Amino acid sequence: MNLTAMIPNETNRWKKRLVECLGGTDTSYELRIILDIIDTPDDDVFVACIDSLRGFDWDGMDSSIMESLKKKIDKLLVGASLPVKNVLENFLEKD
Repeated sequence: MNLTAMIPNETNRWKKRLVECLGGTDTSYELRIILDIIDTPDDDVFVACIDSLRGFDWDGMDSSIMESLKKKIDKLLVGASLPVKNVLENFLEKD
């Protein structure tokens, strides 16, 4: 069984740990995995994904993906703790 097939059956804690490990690798396979996981109702998993994505090169990325991420980030910024706010704002500044 490949990693992509395992993701839906894993816990949110497992998903967070996975994206933390993938952050900074900057390969298309890891990017696809993070983008699969980022589509989640769990805010902690989403923030972990955004944190990992800060190191990726977004040149040439589909603009609809970035717009979707920005919308969710804007919602999360309201009432976010300082560390979460820093992660989210840093991601937005990168664009």
